[in-house]
Amino acid sequence: MSSTSDSYPQTGSSSEQELSDDSVERDRNEVEEMLMRDYFAENPTYNDATFRKTFRLPKKLFLEIVDRIKASGNPYFQEGYDARSQKSFTAIQKCLSAVQQLADGGVAAQNDKYYKMA
Repeated sequence: MSSTSDSYPQTGSSSEQELSDDSVERDRNEVEEMLMRDYFAENPTYNDATFRKTFRLPKKLFLEIVDRIKASGNPYFQEGYDARSQKSFTAIQKCLSAVQQLADGGVAAQNDKYYKMA
């Protein structure tokens, strides 16, 4: 009869563990610059009609939502640093990911290739 410990893989203490193999380093600043260039620059890559089709709401309304969320003081949407001292995602990045999930009925992992947040 095998013991319970034989059935499960052993793990070291948290102080001994490095980032897991599935951990992917993401350049949050690069992703933010890409989003700004694609949708919010003076001459964006994608026009307002494409924004509306992609996110299923007008860009102007989206920006009003982001402004109100930031003004609410909710700490999740305030810029800061994560546990690894990496700059957090911006309110626009977080809101775009959420709106994309609502528009597509999907999960955050589906947005990982573009937003690099999952």
